[in-house]
Amino acid sequence: MQSIQSLFRPYLAPTGVIFALVLIHFLPGLHPYLVLTEDGLLAQAWRLLTTHLVHLNTYHLVTNILGLFLAAVVLRKYVFGRTMLNVMVFAGLFAALLPLAFSEQPVFVGFSGILHGLVAYAGIVMVKQGQKVGFAVLALLIAKLVLDMAGADTVDPWLNAQVAYLAHLGGALGGVIAVPSLQKRQPLQRS
Repeated sequence: MQSIQSLFRPYLAPTGVIFALVLIHFLPGLHPYLVLTEDGLLAQAWRLLTTHLVHLNTYHLVTNILGLFLAAVVLRKYVFGRTMLNVMVFAGLFAALLPLAFSEQPVFVGFSGILHGLVAYAGIVMVKQGQKVGFAVLALLIAKLVLDMAGADTVDPWLNAQVAYLAHLGGALGGVIAVPSLQKRQPLQRS
């Protein structure tokens, strides 16, 4: 029988992140210090990650929290704990860097780019483990990214802003790059 600790262990990292997301949302005085800006980037590199913790409105926050909760439940066998946090860092960095490199307006907020990275990471791990459902996960993620890009110039009515498709794409790319970086390496054998 599993211990209580092992049952809740996969949910510790996402619970901590959800707590931080909610706390930051209700402390709007912090937002100017967390949101990514072009002029403060070199002096305040932490904004590459903290911009993901700020949301446009409560609906935006709730949908990202639900996405993280679903990812934590559905993908718990593939990404949890410290690995989940590490994937979040990879995805967050790439989700911030891609818009900076390729967008005329690289400023964005929200956690969805990181969620795309978690899904990409888990999908590739599933494929590497021989689970065919991983191909379906990756195909759905690619379809979602294509839809994001197709509607890139439209304002989403519930956000009252454009979807940050480059952040989504960057996050997915970060999740893909995290796979070989975070896989456990076999110790070198001495001869």
